Amino acid sequence: MQHMHVRRYHKPMDKFMYSRFIQELKHWVFYGAYYDVLGLLEFILKHHSCPSQLAEDVSRVMEDCQLGYRWSTAW
Repeated sequence: MQHMHVRRYHKPMDKFMYSRFIQELKHWVFYGAYYDVLGLLEFILKHHSCPSQLAEDVSRVMEDCQLGYRWSTAW
């Protein structure tokens, strides 16, 4: 989460507060534009510590929900 705070949102590390970041993250997911949420998912799925199974699971959920987007696991 600290990585996302600094690398994706370009905020200083010394300002990172876990509980506040979680609240901001929830707000982005629930109230953000679809492209912001998909960008967030892309950042998470491409992160080196992300489990490889997660991308397949996300792709399956997108298909089940008939979302107009699909997730490629071939990066």
